[in-house]
Amino acid sequence: MREESPKNVLLDTSAILALRDNEEGAETVENFLQKAKAGEISVLVSFISFMELYYIIWERGSEELAKITYLELKNLPVKQIDFDKRLLLKAGEFKAKYKFSMADAWIAASAFVTEATLIHKDPDFEAIKDVVKLLALPYNGRTGGLRIK
Repeated sequence: MREESPKNVLLDTSAILALRDNEEGAETVENFLQKAKAGEISVLVSFISFMELYYIIWERGSEELAKITYLELKNLPVKQIDFDKRLLLKAGEFKAKYKFSMADAWIAASAFVTEATLIHKDPDFEAIKDVVKLLALPYNGRTGGLRIK
């Protein structure tokens, strides 16, 4: 039996970086973005991934590059998942149960609450594979710039 394509996907920061840095798996992320642009699916991003991407790019390069990358992300066909009480409680649960980083707890909770498939390159998320739908991207490679054709 063929697995159905997800209707909602949530990009972990690692998936966004895979796209930005043209790592292996970037094409998968880009395909989801194309489907979102066509109105076929929703691509979601947790509010915490916006901050996480911003500081990572600043640390790697510069404040200016971080601002440019932030604007590039805002211009992609993604919907930002913002803070609410239900998300807070689920993030707290995931942090307590799975010892996730703070950002990973918010991201995992965002995927859970929205019933989205979490697209990631982070082996820590395997701890919730029975609770949240996961799609792991391959690990490796690098080059650069958020894009959608």
